[in-house]
Amino acid sequence: MCSRDEALKSLSRIPRPMGIPGPIGATKETLCGFVDRTGLVVPEPLAEWLRDVNGARIGPGGVLGIRPDDPYCDIETILHGYPEWVPNGWIPVAGDGCGNYYVLGPDCGMHPICFINTSSDYLKPAYLVASGIWPFLRFLFDYEIGERRWPFSRAYVIAHDPGITSCSVARMPWDT
Repeated sequence: MCSRDEALKSLSRIPRPMGIPGPIGATKETLCGFVDRTGLVVPEPLAEWLRDVNGARIGPGGVLGIRPDDPYCDIETILHGYPEWVPNGWIPVAGDGCGNYYVLGPDCGMHPICFINTSSDYLKPAYLVASGIWPFLRFLFDYEIGERRWPFSRAYVIAHDPGITSCSVARMPWDT
């Protein structure tokens, strides 16, 4: 299983444009305000990530956070466009740069990440991409720096995220 340290190590390898500061984390008050406004349960691994990086223009479509100052990276802005996700407990955590999203959702006590293709069916996950936030972020950041086997190589994904086989919320990408 991928750890926070592995995900952050992958993040550190992504080049940043000159003059763009490093990511800033969310405060406890920011997280509590988000929960109060949305009614969503923020699992501890996601809360930990948001305390490290509270939304940033990293990856193909940015990683999301509680960022009303930057609607491009703001979870609540995305949820206003897809309010049907809230009753499902879905929390968008990143975009793909083409208007589609990766969402965290509950599944048998886990919090896997699914890909939502908003142009075909924004109410149903297209496929599962990771068993949780940490393997997802590592996959996303490694993809950003050139690793192209995720999410469609069964052997690669399972080798780096064996917990994905315990998730049943959506089909596997290699089965699509």
